[in-house]
Amino acid sequence: MVNINGKRWNELTDEDIKSAILDNDESFFFEYKEDDVQPKKIVEEISAFANTYGGYIFIGVADNKDITGCTEWNEQRIHITIHDSISPIPSFDVKKFDFSENKIVLVIKVDEGVEPPYMTNKGMIYERLSSGSFVIKDSSKLMQMFYKNESQIKKIEQKLGIPFISEKIGNVYGYIDVGFELKTSDTEAIYKKFREFSISQYLKQQVQKGKPVRHRITRCGNTIILNIEGLSSDRGVMPAHVNTFAEYMIDGSVKFRTLIVKNTPQEGNVNMMYNLLTARQFEDFYKVIFGDILAEVFTGAKKYESLICIEQFYPRLYFGEYVAEEDSYFKEKDQRIQKLIMENSQYANKDIVLTNNRIPKNGFYNIERSQFDQEDYPMTLDNLVAELFESGFFRLGMVPGQQYV
Repeated sequence: MVNINGKRWNELTDEDIKSAILDNDESFFFEYKEDDVQPKKIVEEISAFANTYGGYIFIGVADNKDITGCTEWNEQRIHITIHDSISPIPSFDVKKFDFSENKIVLVIKVDEGVEPPYMTNKGMIYERLSSGSFVIKDSSKLMQMFYKNESQIKKIEQKLGIPFISEKIGNVYGYIDVGFELKTSDTEAIYKKFREFSISQYLKQQVQKGKPVRHRITRCGNTIILNIEGLSSDRGVMPAHVNTFAEYMIDGSVKFRTLIVKNTPQEGNVNMMYNLLTARQFEDFYKVIFGDILAEVFTGAKKYESLICIEQFYPRLYFGEYVAEEDSYFKEKDQRIQKLIMENSQYANKDIVLTNNRIPKNGFYNIERSQFDQEDYPMTLDNLVAELFESGFFRLGMVPGQQYV
């Protein structure tokens, strides 16, 4: 989708919108509506933009580009209309711009949908053609839309796939794979962040902060790989895919693996804190590469989580001696968790992981920008990255009463 006046969405001013109206007629990406427009027409335009390549709807502007302003429509009414009238809810945003004579123009930015078709509550599916939106009546076009989704999913699977570990190696009991393909409204801005990131500069800054990096960071083509060192086997070097690592791609997509390893004296006991803290390291490094721009340009992502069990194990989730020794706070918290684990074992069977699982069972699930529209879960960098990197599998071994860590 094009940017208005070549600017990012959050940088637009009243003058930018006025200039865009004067310089652009209704087109493939621009639609003008006056204040008396019916909700039905707004829903149709949004369905069309979401099903094609995105676009902008200006409310308070006549077809001849006169700025008439709006009083009937506001941001809340637009949000309610979209949430009540389109399924699934597309990624969108609304901004208010003030002009002279107290005239207000509302601009709705609709992103290209992650998973079309986007259907109205009347059961209609629209597409954008030239400067208009039209209902799709041709069944072949609908089939093309579904086939497009299937083709995209196959490409994503190839892009995010990591080879299976089919044999028992050392103290590896299994592994958790997480991957997501990022969708943004400004791909070039993401590319620029990736290209500008300097590994050597990052390492230098960490040393200056007194935080020497103990992991290996390498750039390989259009990817950056963060590898967690310290694992070995009786065969010496581990096979290529038997590693705890994250691969960051130029378009903001990521795939990572954390090995589930035995690290307690008891046979089969695994502390899942290693996997949880490793995922947090991967999160932090992702934020270093792409920065605050993510929350602004994010439109959606396709994501999967996968647990592979090589040998059955008993999961536990506690800080452990290494972490507890770093800070008295963690030591006290670890003691409370250990007590809860002991109490839980008196009235519940010992949890055991016997088999594999994947969320969802087939394919991927979507993370949409609309999920962050709630007041208690705003679109911030931390919330977004946590959602992208989180997996319920990292919480294996939690017991009743144990808080999230």
